[in-house]
Amino acid sequence: MQPVYITDPAWRTSFQHLVAPLPGEWLPGLLLRCDETHGWLAGTTLTLFRRAAKWNAKLGPALTVPSALNLSFLVQRLDLSTDDLLATTYQHELARCYGTLQPHFRQLSATFRFSFCPECLAQSRKLQRKFVLPHITCCPEHHLTLVRACHCGMTLSLFSRNREQPFTCHSCGLDWARFPRRLATLQRIRHEQKVLSCYEFFFLKGTPELLKRAWQFVIHKLKEKELEYMQRPLSREKWMHSGNRLFKYNKLLSQERNVESQVFGLYGGDLLMVHFYRGNVVLGDFVGLLANLDLTLLDT
Repeated sequence: MQPVYITDPAWRTSFQHLVAPLPGEWLPGLLLRCDETHGWLAGTTLTLFRRAAKWNAKLGPALTVPSALNLSFLVQRLDLSTDDLLATTYQHELARCYGTLQPHFRQLSATFRFSFCPECLAQSRKLQRKFVLPHITCCPEHHLTLVRACHCGMTLSLFSRNREQPFTCHSCGLDWARFPRRLATLQRIRHEQKVLSCYEFFFLKGTPELLKRAWQFVIHKLKEKELEYMQRPLSREKWMHSGNRLFKYNKLLSQERNVESQVFGLYGGDLLMVHFYRGNVVLGDFVGLLANLDLTLLDT
């Protein structure tokens, strides 16, 4: 944190305290740290930004993939480069994967859910960017289950209308860093390591061509596995209840515009569903499918 003194010409255009992004930090967390550093109520920095940018979109998705937002206010007030600010989002990664200058949050996930690790909050007041990714439910650093609700029963929100202190429950006022810790199971930790490896692969190397080739690879593997299960010497009744059904089951058109769902039967007891946005597979669903099927991308 670097203060800006009144003798510095930058004080007219910058916040008094310059808050720099932490490694792996998510943009809403940066905004809340800015509030906390200045002694402001939660959402003050966001309110200033929204007024300057003149936008009324949904907070979480818009701050995760801000392609439609003018970030110049935050760039100026925090004295950051645009790239430094976008590194707290998934703007660049999704733009590369889908070959577009204006990626949409729905290319990453069909839904938005906010969660955090209380130990990350206790150590550095950080909301990690990776925790917004679908199928991530535990912290890979502290091996704790991520939190989505307070012990008082209130579902947490990033910026409540009650304007409480940053990083606190807007119902009971408990600091998020003081939330109970619950260790994740070893099985869950190992599974999510595979999930994060898949995300890293696409975020570093993803292109529309690679994504299409990987999807064709998965469809081929699904057909192979379906044939394998169908040829097992089981009666039809036992096979249907084995928990290992794997086949293309149905297509469902969502009420959301341009969103389509592809449902696959049961595999290992889990219902496999993949969403498509504007004709492209949603990355979060696809990564979850790869991890559940224990498929490697090296063969694609």
